[in-house]
Order: sequence, then structure tokens, then C-alpha cells
Amino acid sequence: MEVESRKRVVSFLHMPPELLETIVLSPVLSIPDVFSLSGVCRLLYETVSRQWGKIAKNRWPNWDGAVVDGNAVDWRTLVWQRYMCERRLKALLDGLMDRGIHVPLLDDHDLKGFSEMVETGRCSSDLVDCVLRDFLMVPPKRANLTRQFYSLYGREHLHRMRLQGKWNALLELPESQQCLEAGAILLAQWMNPWNSISAESVVRELDDIAILVATRILAKQRAALDSTCPLVPTRPSSELMDQEEYYDDLNSYIHMVLKQKRGIPITMSIVYNSVARRLGVTLLPVNFPSHFLLKLRSPQERETGNVQDGVFIDAYNRGTRRTRLQCMELLPLLLPSLSPSYFTIMSFAQVCMRMVGNLCSNSTLMTGMELHRTYNEQTEQWGCLRLPQALSLQLFLCSKMMGLPFASDYAIACTGLCLNLKYSPVLVEQILQDLSQSESCATSTLELHHSALRAVKMKEELCSSLPKCRIPGLKFRVGMVATNVRYNYRCVIYGWDECCEMDESWMARMRVNQLQMGRRQPFYHVLVEDGTTRYAAQENLEPCTQADFPLIRHWELGRYFVGVMERGYVPNQALRNVYCEDCG
Repeated sequence: MEVESRKRVVSFLHMPPELLETIVLSPVLSIPDVFSLSGVCRLLYETVSRQWGKIAKNRWPNWDGAVVDGNAVDWRTLVWQRYMCERRLKALLDGLMDRGIHVPLLDDHDLKGFSEMVETGRCSSDLVDCVLRDFLMVPPKRANLTRQFYSLYGREHLHRMRLQGKWNALLELPESQQCLEAGAILLAQWMNPWNSISAESVVRELDDIAILVATRILAKQRAALDSTCPLVPTRPSSELMDQEEYYDDLNSYIHMVLKQKRGIPITMSIVYNSVARRLGVTLLPVNFPSHFLLKLRSPQERETGNVQDGVFIDAYNRGTRRTRLQCMELLPLLLPSLSPSYFTIMSFAQVCMRMVGNLCSNSTLMTGMELHRTYNEQTEQWGCLRLPQALSLQLFLCSKMMGLPFASDYAIACTGLCLNLKYSPVLVEQILQDLSQSESCATSTLELHHSALRAVKMKEELCSSLPKCRIPGLKFRVGMVATNVRYNYRCVIYGWDECCEMDESWMARMRVNQLQMGRRQPFYHVLVEDGTTRYAAQENLEPCTQADFPLIRHWELGRYFVGVMERGYVPNQALRNVYCEDCG
């Protein structure tokens, strides 16, 4: 008798539930695959439905934005929203490459795609920030370096957009309700996008100082006053600084001033003013050059209306009281005589503009126009670009205050710095157009700024021109890691020129003509391991021979490279378009 063998048919319906769950949670499946799988049948739908929370936690362990007021969480919807947000952001980040490689800095106009995602309701601001943060947390050897580079810009842009709303609300208040400490807190938050600076904690610290001062006064049962002045609190002891410490940005941030008990005159004056206000004493900010002062109005001033009467308080020098003549010793050497304009009372808007102007001036004084991000070893994060961050705030405030009489001077200084950095040409052009209608602005200065703006636009067009063809004699390609044997540093090459294209002064300073091959040899644009960008002669470079070379930590790596390969870096598509033969 012929036995007919029957094959046993095994379906996934017969699989143990644990095995089905393991398949659903597998990282091999993409999110669309999981959604497709859940639509096959009721069994798979129920299996996947039980695992959406685990899917989210397994794929995005750092995602903490899925708690909705303690209610039941619709994980299925949240996972899809997260997936679509990632997809949109990847497309947006990749789209920034072509512009980012030709301009030194991206501004809020270039980055508006991030805020548009939030404004149109496609993604929440917290979700966008969370996804960008996750991109940045991928280790360098596995990361898309270009997406990481532009993710930093995106997070900074979203941070500024959130604070712009708070600035608008503060500037729209009546001047009697505009508090200097609120402006100082917003400035500190603007300049520190990665630090969580709590306005409430700053206010509590100022409250505690006011209570301490009041307690000391009551304990001694005497008032700090003379025959003509009401009670003024004595400032807590602080340290004076040398010149290098003085220009540190931290001395401009109110939360750090309270922590370190030292700061520049304007920030110390805001702390002093805030404490005095809590004790019922009204102090007025004074527009004294190079050294911010506060003014305590005397009874005579209230009677005569003479703004030069009264006592001036130097918060930086331990709350020293000065008369008008005693203030002369604070004047810079270039201003040998007193002027009534030095003692004018400042509005809230003027104080804010002066604070931001100080930050811009300090940054250029300490670092010149060199752009640099500092890497924090503890948090493993890159800091923000200080000068552009300060300029972005000054541009925003200038656009809001353009009709005020003092704004034109700040706007001219700000647009001049922006043009030197080739930063934010669109907003600079709008401000220059507003200045053209102002009678207080010199025509010659505006013409210089307009010509500089045209030069910036022309250079952008030239930079995005035809690709470069390799020439005979080139020993290196973009992406190669090399060692400079003359100056002993490691670097990665991101561009080259047929010969030295720097000006004569640079070549004389670097003694290019003393090189064996002189200026008539290839020169390479390199990113150096110390975070600087340099221009190196070919004869000074030797290729890196290490197969597993130590990674070069430079904040601009992602501008030009997408990943790491053996003995070098993989150029991104924007760099390939310029040096196509190097990457062939």
C-alpha cells in the first residue's frame, strides 16, 4: 500500500507568542515594516499593539517625551510621529549641505525649515529637539557627521526661536514693568543653549541676597545713608579681575555672576539694582562710557530736575558712591573731559542693547573674528559659537528697536561685524534699508556697508561655481589624514589650491618664500586636531600611515565629511561636487 506522505504546514500563527514578540522587536525591521506587519491579521495586530512601548524604548532609549500627563499613552501614534519627524529632519539636514559648504555660517534665515516644522504643527518643538539631540549622541565612528554638524545649528535655531517669543513679550510690556534682571536672564539663556538656566532660581538667589542685606541692616540698627540720600544696600563682597578674566563671557551672565560673585560693571549693576528694588530703593541705570553706573536721585534733583545732581553708585567697585566729578577717574584716556551725555538715564531697551554689545565686543577682543566651538569632555557636547550667537540676539533686538533714537549706532556696529563674518546677509540687508531712511546715520557709512554686502553676495555666487579638476603633482586628496612635519600637528584635508592663494602679508608672515618649493606648489586647506583651520604647503605634509588612526576632533568635520573610513574621512555630497575627481 502506497503511503502518501503529507507535509506539515507551519504558519506563523502556530509560533509561540514569545517568538512573535522577538520578531516584532527586532531592529532589523524598520518602523514601516512593523506597521505593515501589524496590518496582516488580528493576531499580529494584537502582538504588535502590546509592544509599541518597548519598540519606542528599544529604538530611542533617550526619548523622554512620551509621557502625556500621566494618562494612557498612545504609543502607536507616538512611534509614527517620531519616525516621520526623523525622516523630515534627515531630509532637511541633508538639504543644508549645498549652502553650508559655501558660507562660513548659517543664520536663522537658512535654518527656518526647523521652526517651520514646529509652526505648521507637523512636529512639536520638544520632539524636534529630542531627535536632533539623538543624532548628536551617536559615536563618531558610526555617526553621519554631516547630519550631526547641522543638528547643532538646528538645536541652536530652535532655542533662539523659543526665546524670541519671551523677548517679544518683555519688550511689549510698559517700561515701568520691564525688569532689568528679566532681560539679563534672557540674555544668559540665549547665550547658553545647552545649559538649563532657570529664571526662578536666579530670582530666588536675588531674593535671598535682599533678605540677607535687610537682616544685616536691621541687626546693626543703622541705615546706610547720609544727610541727603535714602537707604542703599551695600553690595556683597566680590573679586576684582585682571584684564583676561574681565573679558570672559561668564562675567556677563547673571547666573554665573551670582555663583562666582564677580562680573563686569553692567551685570554687577543689574544685580545691585535688583536687590535695591526688593528693598524699596529705586536706582536708575546711567549711560556712562566704558563703566556702567547706577544713580540714586537726590531730593535736590527731584526739586530742580537737574539730571546731573544726585549720587552715582559704582557697583563694580563694591558699591562706591561717587559724585559727578569723582566719576571722571572712571573715564577712558580717550575721553578726558566729562560731558552731560555721560550721565543720561538709560531705558530698559538701551541697557539690553549695551549688554549684548559688550558680549560682541568682548568676543572680538578675545578671539578676533575666529570662529570656534569648545568641546566639553564631561558632557561630550560642542559649545555654541559665541560671537554669532551674540550677533543673532543683537540683530533681533535691532530689528525690534529700529525706530528708537539710540538704535542706529548699535545697528551700524552690529551689521559691520556681521558683514566681516559674512553672517545673516538677509537680515543685515533689511536693517540697512531701515537705516537708509534714518537721518541720524551717516550716508558714507551706509554706502560702505552696502558695498560690503554686495561683495558678500558676489563671493557666495563665486564659491558655488564649477568643480575643481585635479592637477599633476597633487599628492593628497580631500578626506586624507596627514601630519604636518614642520609644525607637528595632525589634520584632515578638505580642500586644495594649485599654488598659495593668500595675500603677500600672510606669505611674508609665514615665510612661504623660504620653503623649498616656495609659493608655486599645492597648498591644502586642513582641519587641525586642536580645533583650528590652517593652510599648509604640500612639502610640509606627510600621509598618515595608521590604519586605525585617532579621530580628529574638530567642530567643522561634519561640514565636509559624512563618515570615517580607513586612514581618512568620507567626503559628503557637497564636497564631492567641488572635488569630484578626488572622490571618484
